[in-house]
Amino acid sequence: MLICGLKFGHDGAVALIEDDVLVFSVEMEKIGNDIRHCPLFNIAGVMALLSHYGYSADDIDHFVLDGWNPKRQVFKWGQRDIRLPRAPYVQSPLQRDMLDYPPNPHAEFPYLSYPHYAGHVVGSYCTSPFAANDESAFVLSWDGGMAPLLYYFDAGDGSFEYLGAPFSIVGDIYAEMAAGRGPFSADPNHWETLGNPGKIMAYVAFGEEREALVSEFSRLTSELPGLNDETMDGIYDANLDFLELARNSPTVNSGKGEDVITSYHQFVQQLLVESLDRMVQSYPEHARNLCYAGGCALNIKWNQAIRSAGTFDQMWIPPFPNDAGSALGTACCAMMACTPHRALQWSVYSGPAFIRNDPAPGWESKACSLAELAALIHSTGEPILFLDGNAELGPRALGNRSILAPATGPSMKDTLNRIKGREGYRPVAPMCLEQHAPDIFDPGAPDPYMLYDHRVRDHWKQRIPAIQHLDGTARLQTVSASDHPRIFELLSEYHALSGVPLLCNTSANFHHKGFFPDLSSATSWGGVNHIWSDGMLFSKTEN
Repeated sequence: MLICGLKFGHDGAVALIEDDVLVFSVEMEKIGNDIRHCPLFNIAGVMALLSHYGYSADDIDHFVLDGWNPKRQVFKWGQRDIRLPRAPYVQSPLQRDMLDYPPNPHAEFPYLSYPHYAGHVVGSYCTSPFAANDESAFVLSWDGGMAPLLYYFDAGDGSFEYLGAPFSIVGDIYAEMAAGRGPFSADPNHWETLGNPGKIMAYVAFGEEREALVSEFSRLTSELPGLNDETMDGIYDANLDFLELARNSPTVNSGKGEDVITSYHQFVQQLLVESLDRMVQSYPEHARNLCYAGGCALNIKWNQAIRSAGTFDQMWIPPFPNDAGSALGTACCAMMACTPHRALQWSVYSGPAFIRNDPAPGWESKACSLAELAALIHSTGEPILFLDGNAELGPRALGNRSILAPATGPSMKDTLNRIKGREGYRPVAPMCLEQHAPDIFDPGAPDPYMLYDHRVRDHWKQRIPAIQHLDGTARLQTVSASDHPRIFELLSEYHALSGVPLLCNTSANFHHKGFFPDLSSATSWGGVNHIWSDGMLFSKTEN
């Protein structure tokens, strides 16, 4: 059975599943250097993408549309409009079976549709090790437009049970609370709202947690209504009222901007950890496994706080927890509803293949082994592009669309932020051999998708200044031989030369664009002197 999941709107994407195997998942931003969070509105683009992979619409057993605002039902097919009603953003009533949605027998385009939250919930479970082992798990979904919702998947009967909302704060408030404070615009546009949470998470290091601010946030939050079927439709407006109260609070307004941002971050983190623990303790017989998805699951500091709290024995976050994974997630809904499969076989490297077209003028090439590349990085101390194979799923570059650089120089973070056009306070992530991570980082546990916060241990702080954030933490990516054989070999060769088993890793792209799709784009950017791809080194003829 072929199932094609579609995410319309921002973070547009197309995913194809054959039986229980992911064939591809392509985010629109990763085609042709398009803008970050690039939307999808035209079905003609879907058909063209299927054709590129050798499929036609007639091959597809089920097209599946990710649910969203019911007011947005009209899309394009070429130049004409087509009306495609979708499932809602979240199931209503909340206790409803999230997979119990009838097919839409559209004359031209028959399709299924499941709530947006269902895609996060089901996609996170189906890609988890718990699904692969046929284990039960709690599933938490927390996205920008809704409060966190907790479910439990029972592997015995194959059902998702809605357990409730830990609290009533919608994810968007995190970015809105920072608006007008620090470097953040007082009136962020839609695209800034999508991109700002990661910047805010980094900026938290500039402020201090103030007890008076935390207490005020607690008081204001207590006035939010509990989330139920009656309050669900109005919960976003209630959060906007909460935001207005916070903006008019003398306590909040008397605080420094950076302290307000940090205090709100810490308040929500503690609320999340304590609320989850309280709910989970009510189910002593349930397996202590957690899957977590939604845009808020990209907050590595909150993730680490959950993981270290001890509420759960094991925790899983997919590398595409935000809407970049929604096409895949809604396809997983159909997989669970229409086939006997629960576990998806997938690879994080299932995006578009890198295109080795002609480089821009002024570049030359030669064969280059990974040992030779490691020696080049070590001897020059310069960043290089590593562009290989299929692009990563989700927002993180994990070795196939990466800028790699030594972490030993104190100026390297500034260099990387400069060539990428990023704010100077933004941290740079380390990519480290998995077996060495516990010696360098706390906890240093396996983290192949950069989803948790780690603290740099004291005896390494002077050796790797480029990957340390202001608060002494790092967004670690661990690499094993099975995770990424080529990057593992490169890091091993670099370690043998330098005594350092890690490199800086940041995404390779034009400013505010998706990953480089081809060699021509990367060489025309020209931010580095060397690019490695599939055994070849491309170098500027004039540095």
